[in-house]
Amino acid sequence: MEDASPFVEFSQREDLTVRLRNILHDYAFGPGVFRELLQNADDAGARRFALYADATVHPKESGLLDARLAQWQGPAVVAVNDAQFTDSDFEGIRQVGASVKRSDHSKIGRYGLGFNSTYHLTDVVSFVSRDRLCIFDPHRAHLPSDLPGLQVQLTTELRKKYWAQLAPFADVAQVAHASDAVDSVEAVEAVEPGTMFRLPLRTPELASRSLISNQARNFGDVLAVLKELAASADELLLFLQSVEMIEIHVRHAGKAWCCLGRSWIRTASAAATERMRKERLMLHNMAKDLKKARRQGLLLEVTASVDSVERSKPWLVAMRSEPVESKEVTAGLAEDELPTHRVAAVAVPLSSEKLDSESGLEGQAYCFLPLSLATGLPVHISANFALTANRRDLWRRSDDRVASESHCRALWNENLLDSTCPRVYADALELLAAGALSRHEEKKGLPFPYMSIISDALCQEIQELPKFKKGLWSLWPEKASGHFVSLPRRVSEELVIREAAVFLDDQQSFQTAKCSLLCQEPEFSRLKDEMRTALRRLCLMGKRRTIVQVPAALGEILTEVKGTTWLQPQSLANMLKGYDTKHSTMEEADALVEYLLSPNGSGPLALLHELRLCPLLSGRKGTFLHRVEGEEYFWSEDPQMQDLLPDRDFVEPSSRTFALLKPRVANSHLNICLLNGKALPALLPTILPPSWRHKSQVVVTKAGQVEVDGRTQEAVRQEYLTQFKAQPSARVKATHKAAPKQSVSKKKPATKLTKLPNGKRNGTKVQHVLEEDEWDEEGSEDFDEEDWEEAGEVATPVAKSTAQTAQTCPILDAAGLDALVRRCSLIWKLVESNQEKGSSIAALQVFPCVPVEAAGPSGPHPHHVGINGHLRLISMSAAGNKNLAAIEDFSVEEVKLLASLGVPLLRPGTKLRSALGLDRVSVVRALCRALEEELGSSSAVTVTGNESRHSRLHHGLKAARLTTERALPLQRLVCSVLRRANKKEAERALTLPIFPTTGGRFAVPLVPSSASVISPDEGWDQLLHPFFDDFLVSWEGAAGDVLRELEVRRPSLASFLANFCAPRAGVFDQELSIRFLESVATVGAVFSRSGASRECEKLAQACEAAPVVVFDSEPGKVPKRCRAQDLLDPDDADLGHLLGTSATFPPKQYCTPLILTVLRKAGLKSFADEELFLRAAARTEALAQNAGGHRVEAASTLLAQLVKRFHGLKWSSRTYASLSRFRIFPAFPASSRSGAWPPHDPPSSPDCVALDTPCTLFEHAPLAWTQLVLLDQQAFRSWPKALLQRFGNLQDPPSLEVIVANLAEVARRWSQESVPTAGSESSHELRERRQQVVTQHLKALQPTLHKRSHATQMMVQHQLSNVNFLVLDDGALVSPCSVFTALHEGADASDDEGQDCQARKRRTQGTWGLPGYMRPFRRLLLGVAGPAVHLKRQLPTINVPPAPAASVVPSFIRNALNKPELADVTFVLKVDSGTKEIYAHRLVLAAACDHFRAMFTSNCAEAQESRCRLHLESWVSSRGLLWLLAYLYQGFDARLAQEVAYQLDRGLEVSEVSEVSEVPKALLRQRARCWDVDTGEDLCCLLRLCEFYDVNHLKKWTENELGKLLTGENLMALSTHAYFCNANQLLNVCIYHLRSQYAELVGVKEWESLEPAIKELVLTDVTSSG
Repeated sequence: MEDASPFVEFSQREDLTVRLRNILHDYAFGPGVFRELLQNADDAGARRFALYADATVHPKESGLLDARLAQWQGPAVVAVNDAQFTDSDFEGIRQVGASVKRSDHSKIGRYGLGFNSTYHLTDVVSFVSRDRLCIFDPHRAHLPSDLPGLQVQLTTELRKKYWAQLAPFADVAQVAHASDAVDSVEAVEAVEPGTMFRLPLRTPELASRSLISNQARNFGDVLAVLKELAASADELLLFLQSVEMIEIHVRHAGKAWCCLGRSWIRTASAAATERMRKERLMLHNMAKDLKKARRQGLLLEVTASVDSVERSKPWLVAMRSEPVESKEVTAGLAEDELPTHRVAAVAVPLSSEKLDSESGLEGQAYCFLPLSLATGLPVHISANFALTANRRDLWRRSDDRVASESHCRALWNENLLDSTCPRVYADALELLAAGALSRHEEKKGLPFPYMSIISDALCQEIQELPKFKKGLWSLWPEKASGHFVSLPRRVSEELVIREAAVFLDDQQSFQTAKCSLLCQEPEFSRLKDEMRTALRRLCLMGKRRTIVQVPAALGEILTEVKGTTWLQPQSLANMLKGYDTKHSTMEEADALVEYLLSPNGSGPLALLHELRLCPLLSGRKGTFLHRVEGEEYFWSEDPQMQDLLPDRDFVEPSSRTFALLKPRVANSHLNICLLNGKALPALLPTILPPSWRHKSQVVVTKAGQVEVDGRTQEAVRQEYLTQFKAQPSARVKATHKAAPKQSVSKKKPATKLTKLPNGKRNGTKVQHVLEEDEWDEEGSEDFDEEDWEEAGEVATPVAKSTAQTAQTCPILDAAGLDALVRRCSLIWKLVESNQEKGSSIAALQVFPCVPVEAAGPSGPHPHHVGINGHLRLISMSAAGNKNLAAIEDFSVEEVKLLASLGVPLLRPGTKLRSALGLDRVSVVRALCRALEEELGSSSAVTVTGNESRHSRLHHGLKAARLTTERALPLQRLVCSVLRRANKKEAERALTLPIFPTTGGRFAVPLVPSSASVISPDEGWDQLLHPFFDDFLVSWEGAAGDVLRELEVRRPSLASFLANFCAPRAGVFDQELSIRFLESVATVGAVFSRSGASRECEKLAQACEAAPVVVFDSEPGKVPKRCRAQDLLDPDDADLGHLLGTSATFPPKQYCTPLILTVLRKAGLKSFADEELFLRAAARTEALAQNAGGHRVEAASTLLAQLVKRFHGLKWSSRTYASLSRFRIFPAFPASSRSGAWPPHDPPSSPDCVALDTPCTLFEHAPLAWTQLVLLDQQAFRSWPKALLQRFGNLQDPPSLEVIVANLAEVARRWSQESVPTAGSESSHELRERRQQVVTQHLKALQPTLHKRSHATQMMVQHQLSNVNFLVLDDGALVSPCSVFTALHEGADASDDEGQDCQARKRRTQGTWGLPGYMRPFRRLLLGVAGPAVHLKRQLPTINVPPAPAASVVPSFIRNALNKPELADVTFVLKVDSGTKEIYAHRLVLAAACDHFRAMFTSNCAEAQESRCRLHLESWVSSRGLLWLLAYLYQGFDARLAQEVAYQLDRGLEVSEVSEVSEVPKALLRQRARCWDVDTGEDLCCLLRLCEFYDVNHLKKWTENELGKLLTGENLMALSTHAYFCNANQLLNVCIYHLRSQYAELVGVKEWESLEPAIKELVLTDVTSSG
């Protein structure tokens, strides 16, 4: 037996019910389900299609194929057609999703939803055809053997056996054939060859079990869908190929059948029916010729009977098929899926209801059957579109690649919509326009085959429809939607391209687009009757184009189509060219011109070119030409203006043509010129002498001669002729300068002129280039004045020979000048008559053409003074500068007043007024100009009287004024003028001297402000009157009324003070000064540092900088004046003695609170000021040094003020540092601190010291009296803690270093004292006092030492371990090392104070015990002495050799340090603010230092210079260098040198230093035992300078002092500094301490960065000791 196969079936499957359910999801239930059955019937060739909705329940008990089919015997829909299934049909209906019609392009079913859409109604479909019963059951639940479907060949026996199964078909067959009562079997047998589908409705119960659809279908829903189908059944027949009749019947339960609707195609005869059937088979017919396009027309009548109402509709169906080119077949579709032809058809409704209704037909898209797509067209359109699977839309483009199936289907639809559909639409319109309704089918002349199956009477009825008589416009596509949006335009393009005669003209004949002049109906109706008449006459005469009126909606589409000609000005102008219009009436010519220039005369003027439509006064019509081509015509309404050009032709002024051309002709290219202001640029050379161009004024001298700009006419003429000969184009360039451009456009004019060689125009046609598209008004406007003047040079007789030019420049006498003045008046009349904006006035600006009124002289001033004579003509620019006045604006008296002031007078028109800005108000400007010329420079006025006495107060004032007698009439005129003036003119009037002053002699202007004085109130008026009576404006009486009328207000107090008082505050007398300061105080916010106004800034500057405080003085003498910052606050008067004679206080008049507020903000000095307090401190220091026993009184007073004001002070730390350097601080004298015990009583005569050296309060005296200066407790008791902290060298409490140094110094002093005999009472007291002092030091050390670093603790250990400061009970002084050495050898080792003495004795077996006062500090002392008990190395010492003899440097030279007078050496230091210079002398430096001696006695550059400048490095400090120099100057005393250097650094003289520095040397040795930080930096700098300049003794001394400053924090830094400065002794001390702390230094960052040589020195000894 063979082994079983290892293969097991494993494949993808899909249940049939699932497949059907998915199909139904894409299709909505509706009429489309029954349309699918209709298209199947049409594909089968059926002529009749009927639907029967039957609500009857048929037998269920027997006669069924299976008992389970009984539940499907209820209501159903039966579809009947008269065609039978073929074998391929039986096979195709079994396919799901693979239709056999897909490759049959003659079937419309390939474009449908398919048979599967019927499952919307049922789950079991059955049909009968060719004696076969077929049933589909996708659920396998109702047929025998659970088959999914079966087919039964109906024999007679089977018909009887399954009679109940066939009963529903029999009932429908009986109705379909109208047979009488027969049984069911006979009815089925009687069915004629055909097909019946039965679709039983899915009940709710069946729907709940259905796997295809859960939607139940009741009979009412189906009936509603069928009624909807019946309403549109007539239009379903339009594009079908076979079906000619559609019927819909219904039978309710228990009732008879009734007809819902019937639609059919009506024909006149059987022969017509046969022909119709052949023509409708377009899908079959197109396959006959695969390479040829076909088109045909069919006029048919479709009748519909719905609800017993019968109606017929005629339709014109135009069909077109076009073969598909092979290149359209792409890889995206199989070739059998692509049709061989593009087929399209259009159904045009011809019924009256469709044509006459406003809405018309709502066009629908078809693919042989309706789609759910509205087109918006007035026709139905069908094509073999590529549809989506659910038949709802056309295929669209997608994002897939180009060759995709979606793209190919979309491309197919686009080709249909772009080409075939527009063409078939155009076919239909062309067929109707060709007379399809008026001809029989046998007649010829139609564009393609056509068949009509309707009666002639119906055709005639259609032609009589109102809209049909107006043409085919109602059937033209106006708009479309969706996919068809571009169809209207493409249809119109197709009709124009094929030259179809579809345009109905006025003669009721159809014309092609080429022979039509289209005009939209609304526009044509708006044309005048004369225009219509003229058009008809021209069309009849020309016989070129006829007028076609197009509806407005179609006009928007046709205007975009190429090939159409519309009635527009351009097209009409082209028609008129070549026609003689002499027979046209004047009205018709006007109408034509009006249309050509529409709208409203704004059309391009180029359209009139070469048209004979210009009406002339002679009655003939002139031809419009370019102005350089023909005669130029003028027009004017004023007869006087015609006299200017008597030999020229004028046009008819009453014509409509020139009413339109009037606003444009002046700037146009036409040969018509309006005689107005715009024509002046060309006319001026013939009216005014050309030589007067660019001249300003023409005058008549006293001798009666006419002069131009102060020169004779002959001189002006010769100059012009000379320029003319030298440069022929000078006239053009002169014209270019004539007037400002009126047009900003720089576009070159369309007309290009070519000047002929001889420069002539008459008799010779000037060559020109005219581009019609650009020659319009816009281009003409760009042809600006310069270009027209240049053209005038070419086209007018102005360009003549030199002799002719000389004739145009005549020499005028006075009478000739009068005549010329009259012509100038006519010119201005011409300008005034011009109602349009233009550049006429601009052209006149280059000539002196403004006539000035000729009046004789009167009054003290000549009338209208010009250059050398009386002014007659003036140019506009000069008139604007002269600021003239119009005579008509003033009375006779006012004219006389103006004449007396020399104001030129005119009689201007409106435009000249506007150009010159003349009105009654403008006289203010003229007066300003005239008075400016009369008064001249205001500084020339002589100052007399009070003005000379107060010249300083009057500084800056201008005497621009008139006497009161002349000013008052002028004031009345100005006030009357300004009553209706604007604000600007009122402001200009303020510049006139018409405002009386308080003195009553003069009137002054208010502008500029320097010409008058206006106070803020009457109080100021009274104060200022004695000083400014001729400048101070009066506010009393009529003068005040004028000011109020002009809305002049007094200035604000702040403005008055800032602008008038502030510049003069330094010269006011005491009364004015006090009032000024009081007013400033009332202003407020004057001294604000942020956001202050400009006025406040001025006031603040005046109060600060000006000497505003005036002291009392004797009459006749100049009073003393002071600035606020030069005075001291009166509140500090009790401290004035501290400043000596430099303290000055303001007078008592200024000591009011209000004025003091201003003075203080302006810089009034007080002791709160840093600078003043430091000055007081310096003087106090000098007083303290020279006051003997009262030396501290002044210092105490000053310091009390410091304490009192401290909380309100905002001093910088630098101020406190400067203050600390003054010797004004009470302290214990040095003698009180030189003993072995701390002072305990206040000193009877304290010293004054500076706080820049280390000091402390008296309360810390027991811990620091040997190291720090002790301050007087009475003076510093009231000092707040914050104030004490301001002084950095004041130690409160003393530092650890100070305590240690003090303890060591105390031990040294005790060791030098004589000790009383042991056991005496004095010895006992001495021991207790010493132990008490030691206890105080140890108490201070105990809490402080452990807070410091380990390195510091080690330093303290090494400093104190071997110092004998511990006092034993026997009075002996021992060191900690000695004490703990004894303890280690068996002495007392207990630190417990509470144990019994006997117990201690028992534990202590030695002969020596630890004193009781040291027991609390045993651990502290152990820490100090323990590490040093067994230390064998001794601390190195620094030996300082004796100083050189002081006699080396005489005392004379000591005071010369840092004095520039005798110095010849300058040390230049770099500081933060720049550089600092310190002065010295070669002789001293060379005598005291070998280094400087070698420098100044060698050939170095320093020795050659007369004044040596030594630039030092940035590390050199001022105090360090001064210390070195003071050492050399002061006899090698380092301590004294320090004092001198510090005083010099504060700015004191050496002599002063010497006086105040007479301090006992014992005190100098005690001072600065413990240095501050700054002193340590100075010592480091000094050490480096000593190394650099080789000062050996000072170097060793500095090493010693730095050794005292060694701490754990600065140990490594000082060791490095000592190493690089070659300070070996200091380096040895540092290395000693580094070795003792080596264990703690390993791994520390500072140790790692230490100089390797230093580390080697440390490690060498550590290694050897180890």
